[in-house]
Amino acid sequence: WLGLWGWLALWGVAPAACMQPHDLSASSRLPGLTSGKPNRSLSSSALNCTATSASFTSTGRPARPSSATSRTAASSASRLSGRPASAGNRSSIASSKGCHVMQVAARKPQEARFSRHPPINVWHYIPDAPCVLWGERWSTKVDSDDRASLPEPIVGIMTAMWRDSVRRGQRMLCILETCYHCEEHLRTTKHVPATYQSYGNMVHSLVTAEFPFVAMEAMHCSPHYAACTPLQRRIGAFEIYLVFPAGVPDSKSCQIRLVHSKLTSLKWPCRQNLHIRLTAGLPDVVARAQAVLSREWSQAEGEAVLREAEAWGLTGWDALDGLMDRVSAASRCVEQ
Repeated sequence: WLGLWGWLALWGVAPAACMQPHDLSASSRLPGLTSGKPNRSLSSSALNCTATSASFTSTGRPARPSSATSRTAASSASRLSGRPASAGNRSSIASSKGCHVMQVAARKPQEARFSRHPPINVWHYIPDAPCVLWGERWSTKVDSDDRASLPEPIVGIMTAMWRDSVRRGQRMLCILETCYHCEEHLRTTKHVPATYQSYGNMVHSLVTAEFPFVAMEAMHCSPHYAACTPLQRRIGAFEIYLVFPAGVPDSKSCQIRLVHSKLTSLKWPCRQNLHIRLTAGLPDVVARAQAVLSREWSQAEGEAVLREAEAWGLTGWDALDGLMDRVSAASRCVEQ
């Protein structure tokens, strides 16, 4: 019996040990996978700070990260937040007026490559199976200060929603990707559905009041979202996107800009900063139309801004109506 038990242990335990990967290459290592749970902070600087805090001193106590690393992590964590994270990055935000708007690109999930123990014999050989990590399939990756990447299905959904909006006559679209049906995962996330609804109403009121030429839609209410398989549902998301024609007003392609991301900043949007970011994320003619009203301008400049604004479809906007009245008054004065 002891001999039989030894053979069963040898043939039963050894395959299980060979099946577990023991080394993950540095190129495919992603945050939040060491404990089996995803990490929502995907900033590269924040990852460096996490790696530093995991080191230990000779006394056995965790080593404190350097001040430069902490400031870099705080700056990256607040890159898409509604408010500055600390006083260390207030100067950078003040220099750009808090306008951290990012150009969004589609990202195809890359398969992770694991290294395995060499098999003891031919019966222990296990073929490599494709594996796509959670962060690669679902996360928002911040590549630089002005670029971010999203999973390809989410970008396809927003592109299809923009084309429907163009057919309805509105070429600028604000899309809100938010967590919904929070009561289904209330025990594990402690989400408050009323909080998401409150901030959603704030974004809707801000867009409709300040930018009436921009249509507002929720991603999970679109039929293109329901038709996507698997369902692109990201728990805890409150992402704000701007979609409009790329380059010229009559372009058949669109560009997507990320205005605010709760998944990367872990913060809710601030109304004042959100208004600044929406202005910076829209085409340049929007900022020029607002700037003309606050300084001296010539009749030729005012007429050029009006023509460009009409080409983009900026109708029903108070700032544009005020500029139109001033240009008309200037034209009558010149004629007289």
